[in-house]
Amino acid sequence: MRPTVTVINDLCTNVIRDLRLINNLQHINISMPLTFKQFELIGTSILIDRLLRRNLHEFATSVTKLLRMPAEEGENRILVQWAVQQLVNPSNTNEEAIANAIKAHLGNVPGIPFIDIVKEAFKLKKFIVVRRLLDVKVSLRDQIDMLLMLNDKEEALQKALSSGDTDLALFVLMRIKSSESLSDYMLRLQRSKSLPLTLHLQ
Repeated sequence: MRPTVTVINDLCTNVIRDLRLINNLQHINISMPLTFKQFELIGTSILIDRLLRRNLHEFATSVTKLLRMPAEEGENRILVQWAVQQLVNPSNTNEEAIANAIKAHLGNVPGIPFIDIVKEAFKLKKFIVVRRLLDVKVSLRDQIDMLLMLNDKEEALQKALSSGDTDLALFVLMRIKSSESLSDYMLRLQRSKSLPLTLHLQ
């Protein structure tokens, strides 16, 4: 079966687009010379990874737009990597400023997995950043998990109770119970006036 004119035109368009990109990769500011065969072999995902390792976030973003990559594989992934770079940059010592910069840059971008940034901040012990980003498009369950990891048991419990989700509140209670002595746990229950009676009896 012979290919249609549309298929041939699309193929030509894609080849021209790829050749244009390969040519741009050879620019002195990028310095990533590739043959067409090499470009086909490594694929776009690895290409983006290599650009990110060189901190070429802006160029990598233009590549994802040129190739019309889905946001979660392209632009959003690059933005998350940019945020991680802000976290690991040794010259960025003000955690409040880091958190504000990330929120300002990514806060209105749909589909950004903020929990990935929060987890990276936790690994790097940037606990102020963790707390500042927790309320930015992070699911309640992920917020509670992170609060428990921060050992902020009371806030985790209050968030669970405020949600009205009994299963979630019970989950938090069981996590707390497993992490402290029985006497401390019972004392916590006594102090928690907002705790439903049914949960007291679990």
